[in-house]
Amino acid sequence: MSDHDVQTLIEEGRFAELEDRWLDQMTSGQATVDEFLQWARLLGRHKEKERAGLLLGFLADHLLEEEKWRDRYRILVEISRHTANAAKIENLKDQVVFVLKKLHIQSPSFDKILNHFHFYDIKTPDEIKPCLDKIEPWLLHDVGMLFYEQGRGVGRVLEINMNLGFVRIDFEYRKDVAVDVADSDLKALGPDHVLRHKVEQLPSLQARALSDPEGILGLLLQQMKRPLTVSELKECFNGIIPEGQWTRWWNTARKNSQVVVSGKGAQAEFSWSDSTEAADDAARKSFDQANYRKRIDLAKQHADRSIELKKYFEERMILDAVKMWEEGRLVEALEMADAFSKWPGDLNPGYTIHDVLQKSDPAKLLSQIDNANLKIRVIDELRLIRPDSFIKIAGGAFLKEENPRVLAYLFELLQKDSPDNLERVLDQTIKLPHCYPGAFAWLCQKGEQEGMELETNIIGRKLDSRFLISLLNTLDEPELSPFRNRVKKSLENGLLINILRSNMEPEAGKKAVEMLNHCMAIEDYRRDRWSNVIQRRFPDMQKKEEWIFSTRPAIERKRLELEHLIKIELPANRKAVGEAAALGDLSENHEYKAARERQEYLINRVQHLQNELSKVRVLEPGETDCSEVRPGTCVTLLQNQNQVVFTVLGPWDSNPKENIYSYQAPVGIALMGKAKGDRVDLNAGTWTIEKIEPWK
Repeated sequence: MSDHDVQTLIEEGRFAELEDRWLDQMTSGQATVDEFLQWARLLGRHKEKERAGLLLGFLADHLLEEEKWRDRYRILVEISRHTANAAKIENLKDQVVFVLKKLHIQSPSFDKILNHFHFYDIKTPDEIKPCLDKIEPWLLHDVGMLFYEQGRGVGRVLEINMNLGFVRIDFEYRKDVAVDVADSDLKALGPDHVLRHKVEQLPSLQARALSDPEGILGLLLQQMKRPLTVSELKECFNGIIPEGQWTRWWNTARKNSQVVVSGKGAQAEFSWSDSTEAADDAARKSFDQANYRKRIDLAKQHADRSIELKKYFEERMILDAVKMWEEGRLVEALEMADAFSKWPGDLNPGYTIHDVLQKSDPAKLLSQIDNANLKIRVIDELRLIRPDSFIKIAGGAFLKEENPRVLAYLFELLQKDSPDNLERVLDQTIKLPHCYPGAFAWLCQKGEQEGMELETNIIGRKLDSRFLISLLNTLDEPELSPFRNRVKKSLENGLLINILRSNMEPEAGKKAVEMLNHCMAIEDYRRDRWSNVIQRRFPDMQKKEEWIFSTRPAIERKRLELEHLIKIELPANRKAVGEAAALGDLSENHEYKAARERQEYLINRVQHLQNELSKVRVLEPGETDCSEVRPGTCVTLLQNQNQVVFTVLGPWDSNPKENIYSYQAPVGIALMGKAKGDRVDLNAGTWTIEKIEPWK
C-alpha cells in the first residue's frame, strides 16, 4: 500500500477498506514503521486523528507481542499526538514507562529522571512528546553508560546533573570531565562495540585484535560510522595493541579488502564498505571524480585491490595522458609520464619524458612542477639533453626555486660544474632577497649549519654584515612572509652567531641593532636576545642593564604565567610532540610541525619571562619620591579649565582606559623627570603639572 493509495482511500471515505489493508500490512510485515507513521499523519491531516490513534494502537499491541521495543516506543509517542482523550492518559503513560524500562533496562536513575521532568504529573496527551524529548537524552547518558570522544578516549558516566545540564565522565586520558549532555562529539558505545570491550573485556579483545587485525579494524570502522584518520585509529587501539607492535599490526590490518583509504600521509582517512565490491566501487568513484594528480595517488593506493580495478585505472590514465599531450598541457603530461615509468607494468601513452622536455621551455616547465622528486628528475634529464645551456637553466631555476631539496641539488650541481656562476647566483640572491625569497631562506638555513667551515665554504664566505643587513631589511617584506619563520629559526639556531664570526665592523653591528628594533616581524623576546648577542660581539655597544618597574599584582600575574607554562603547557606540548611524531611521515605530518612550532614558542616565552622577572623592581604604593615624575607617581595636569590625572607605572601595569601609562609609553616618556609647575606637550596640547603624588 503506497502513500497514494492511502490518500485515495481517505479522500473517497473508504475507511473500512483502509483499516483492513492496514491490518493486513501489519500482520504480514510488508510495511515498515516509517510507512505506518506516514499513513497515520495523512489521516491526521484529513481530520481523522482519532482513527489514526486507533490504528496505531493496533500496531502498538502487535509490536508488544513481537517485543520490538524501539518501534513500539515510536508508535506510542505518535499516538500521543493523535489522541485528545485525557481519560486514556494514564494508560498511555503506563505503556510508555513500560517500554522505556525495556529500552533502558540498565538505567539506575530511571525514576529520578522521569520525576525530575514531571512525567508522572502529565495530564494531557500532547504533553507527552515534549516531556520525552527532555527525558531521553538523560536516559541515554545515565550513570554507568560508556562513551567515546576523540582526544579523550573511552569514558564512563559518573554523575548526571539535570539542573545544570551536564554529566561528569571519567575518560581514559582525562578524568572527571564535565560534558554537556547535548555534546554531539560523544559517541555512545553499545553492548557489542569494540571500544566498550576495551573497558569490560580487555584481555579477550587484545587476543582477538592480535589474531585478526583486518577483522577488528573493519568492525571498528563499521561501528564508528565515519572515516577515521591514522591518529584517531591509533588512539582507539591504544591499550589494545602494544606500542612496539603497532606498525606491524597496522600494516596487516589496513589490508582489509573492505577498507577504503582516501588522502595520504597523516591526513589519510579510512572508511568501511559493505563488501569488497562496494569498496572497489567506492575507489572507482573517487578516482572518476578526482583531478589527474589525485588520480595518480588513488591508482597507486588501490591498484592492488583487484586486477579489474587496476586495468580500469590504467585505461583511463592512458586516455588522460594522451589528451594532455595532444592539447599541449606539458606539465600534466610530464607528471603522467613520470607516474607511468614507476607503474608496475608497461604503460605507454605514446610519448616519453624526453619528448616533453624537447618540446618545452625548461625554465617555465621547472617553475610549474610542484613535485620535488619529479623536478630533480627533470633537472637530470636537462643536464643530458641540453648540456650547452644547462648552467644558465640551473642558475635561473635556483633563483626561482622554493623547495629545500631541489635547491640543495641545484647548488651541488652548480658548485661542481660552474663555481663562478654559483658565486654570481648567490650574490644576486643576497642582494635581492625579496625577489628570490625561497633561495634566500635556504641560504639562511645553510648558514645556520656551516659551523667551523665558514672560511672554506662558499656559503660561509657570504655570511657577513651585508648578508645580515639585507636579511633584516627584507624580513618585513610581504614576499618573505611564507619563509619568515624559517629565516627566524635559522637566526635562532646559529646563523646569527656564524655571521658575527666574520670581520664585521662596529658600525654594521650598530646598524643591525637599530634595524632589529624597527623590524615588526621579530618578536620582543627574540629582538632582545639577538640585540644582546650583537652587543656582546661589540662590547662598546652594550647598554647598562635596565630595570623593569612593576606593582606586586602584575609581578604575581607574570609569575603565575611562568609557572603555568612550566608545569602545564610544556609537559602537555611534549606529549603532543611525541604523539604526533608517532604517526610517522614527518614531511606530511602537519600535527607534528604545529606541535614543534608551539614548543619553540613556549620555550622562548619561558626564557623571556625568566629574564624579565630577574630584572624587576617592585613599586610600593605611597612610597615613591614625588620631587619629579617617576614610576609609581600620580600626576595631575591642568590646561585652562581642564584637569586630567595620569598614573605612571611599569609596562606590565599599563591600562590606558584607566589613564594608567607605562613609563616606556609615549605619555610616560613625555612626563618622566618633569617637576611640579613644568609644562608638558601631550595630545597636541600643552599642559601644566599641578601636583605629583605617590601612587595609591
